[in-house]
Amino acid sequence: MKKSAKKAMGSLLGAVLLAMASVAVQANDGKEAPESQGSIKVAKGTKADAWPGLAKLSLSEAVAAALKKAPGKAVKVELEGDEGSLVYSVEIAGADKQVTEVLVDAGDGKILGVEKGGEDEDKEDPKDGEGDGDD
Repeated sequence: MKKSAKKAMGSLLGAVLLAMASVAVQANDGKEAPESQGSIKVAKGTKADAWPGLAKLSLSEAVAAALKKAPGKAVKVELEGDEGSLVYSVEIAGADKQVTEVLVDAGDGKILGVEKGGEDEDKEDPKDGEGDGDD
């Protein structure tokens, strides 16, 4: 396959994945993602189909913020209620073939947590006192 065809297929696949992610809103029980303290609180009992209307950040803005923290290709994006906050969970495949999960606040775009290859990285924001999210 020619280089240009491979590049076009990669771009098409990325666009399809992002389009699919924009309609895939999924609840998270908080067991796999790092802890977060987002700016948009989600009350218990709020249905997941209401979350997109609460988010102030678009899916593409969340992906762009995540890619600044962990360069690579976004392979999965979900809008989640994590620890009572509304966040985008963006999974990024890096050049090293490792998948990094970046939690992006759905209200202000701040990076709330990063987990690379199953290990939590410290947050950029030093006010987070805990770095080991309960797995």
